[in-house]
Amino acid sequence: MLTTAIKNEIRQTYQHIAQHRSNFYIRKEQSYMIAQISKILGGEHDMDRNIGIVEAGTGTGKSLAYLLGSIPLALHNQKKVCISTATVALQEQLVEHELPAFQADYAGEVNFVLVKGRRRYACLERMQNLIEGVTPTRTEQREQLQELIARYQAHTWDGDLDQCPLPMEPALWQQIASDKHTCQRQTPGHEHCPFHIARDSLQEADVLVTNHHLLLADLALGGGIILPEPESMFFVIDEAHHLPTTTQQFTRAHVSIHNSIQWLKDIEILISTFSKQITLTKFGEVSQKMITTCHDAEAALTKIEQCLQQNLTWFDNAEQLHRFEMGQLPDTIRTLFHNSAITNKTCLQHASKLHQIVQDERQELDLKRHEYEHILEHLGQMTERFEQMQQLWQGMMQDDRQESAPWVRWLARQQQGTKTEFVAHVSPIMVDRLLEQLLWEKAAGVILCSATLRALGDFNYFLNQLGLKDMGDARCFALPSPFDYPKKGLLYAPTMPCEPNHPEFTSALIQILPKLIQDEGATLVLFTSYQQMQEVAQALSDTLSMPLWVQGEQANHLLLTKHKQLCDQEQPSVLMGTMSFAEGLDLPGHYLTNLIITKIPFSVPTSPVEQAHAEYLKQMGQNPFFQLTLPEASKKLIQSCGRLLRHEDDFGRVVILDARLQTKGYGQPLLEALPPFTRRLERPLA
Repeated sequence: MLTTAIKNEIRQTYQHIAQHRSNFYIRKEQSYMIAQISKILGGEHDMDRNIGIVEAGTGTGKSLAYLLGSIPLALHNQKKVCISTATVALQEQLVEHELPAFQADYAGEVNFVLVKGRRRYACLERMQNLIEGVTPTRTEQREQLQELIARYQAHTWDGDLDQCPLPMEPALWQQIASDKHTCQRQTPGHEHCPFHIARDSLQEADVLVTNHHLLLADLALGGGIILPEPESMFFVIDEAHHLPTTTQQFTRAHVSIHNSIQWLKDIEILISTFSKQITLTKFGEVSQKMITTCHDAEAALTKIEQCLQQNLTWFDNAEQLHRFEMGQLPDTIRTLFHNSAITNKTCLQHASKLHQIVQDERQELDLKRHEYEHILEHLGQMTERFEQMQQLWQGMMQDDRQESAPWVRWLARQQQGTKTEFVAHVSPIMVDRLLEQLLWEKAAGVILCSATLRALGDFNYFLNQLGLKDMGDARCFALPSPFDYPKKGLLYAPTMPCEPNHPEFTSALIQILPKLIQDEGATLVLFTSYQQMQEVAQALSDTLSMPLWVQGEQANHLLLTKHKQLCDQEQPSVLMGTMSFAEGLDLPGHYLTNLIITKIPFSVPTSPVEQAHAEYLKQMGQNPFFQLTLPEASKKLIQSCGRLLRHEDDFGRVVILDARLQTKGYGQPLLEALPPFTRRLERPLA
């Protein structure tokens, strides 16, 4: 697949970029990344599948590397490139800057498109219904919608929320956004809706930019529903460190028991109402079956609720949760869940059938347009909720022997006024098998990249999360940042009077932080505890002679704006945040020269999924701290340190106030995995 002609084209394009882009110079790390990506996707490595994992340090220029390494190869082999990211910011950067620049430098033609979810597009028919007063709408809203339709017809607006030329109330957008149950191309009045026009552009596009969630949604449907067939695409998963968590969240499911019982009662009434409007014999027959089955499903859920009321001692803990050890359900609960799974599946089948009848018999129905769409929308939403409930029951009944790890199954008790609500939850511990089925075995090729993929110096932790166990599954390589870390940055660990688990640690932070901040310009202090951050901030607000911007006191963008304004005026400024500030926060140059990390970011397994994962590892004879907690802390610590140097001219210091880096055996591996700053490690107190 990777011919000499393609290699020459890639090489010539890179040379053209180097000659014609201002302030651009060839980086050996970037050159190597381009070559490796093209070889992996081109099948030149001796692997079972064309999968590559690339850790590219800050400043490598990974976006250009994967564009140049994949696009020429794809075009010559009649394939498409799908780039998936975790953040909107990177999607916009690719579509607005990186891809247009690439197109300008590339000899061939490259068509690219940003793929968004359906709800980001307006539905013309729903807009028209509001304008005509079918549903209550204010006069100014109708005028606004009329102007938007006029702009759409004049081709000055494409129906995309993000490009909307007028201020849009969220509540109004919810009423006009494309809905998968009603805004379908085969339905009269919807064939020219913006969503369908946008989807048509996918056929012509060579490069599709999307997000992890939309990618997973398409793959879960079998592929080729939203995006093209996975066999026809090279996938580039940027910000790939998010993929395991996003996949796990995507497959989780929950059902509120009492709320669902009440909903089923409402469904019975709604179906009876629809039966009076739709006099078709087959609709009436299925409606009667639907009502009967809803009643059975309601009874099955009621028995679950009664069982849980009889076992309230399960919830006698601070979280009011009950997790089933190793995911094993007691026989009584399993039988009750099994019965709900059966009745819910039948409800789903009937709801789908009713929706299909209304769609197919559109011409036979004596209904006004808005009445028809009202019924279709409610039946679609009903079907969707039964699908979500079925995902929960399927997870409860999942045969764990087919999985690498058991599923997590737990119950939560919530007090809603005088009523107790029970919520059933299910989640996989590992997503390796799912990714294998959805992506690895189907895609023409996959590149996963990020600035931080390794933990403790290797890829083992990330490979295990993905279900890619060895070099036969994926080719892994790490490219160092071109930044001169020893010259540009200092890693400083001052002497601390105690370790973070000591009760006096907060007091120690209050004592030492002013000394580390007072003579510095732009400071960011990262905490692992929100409460500790607030205590320290409260104490320092009286002693520091400079502004203190604390996460949570204002919206993040306002804090960052005020911080940058002071930095631009060459005045000192201090930001304080939790570990959510450790990733994605971009404070280049003089906006950050003094980064302080108060603790090694160890996470305590408090969620049921984390607890179950630790439990599973113990049963497998492994140590959860070394297999799970420590690698995760290593990744977070590397990401935290990555906030300091964003550009080649940046400089500053990283201060870590956790003595365990030097007093514990795991401290040295954590230190060795950090960027190669110049080190200044003071001796901890005995």
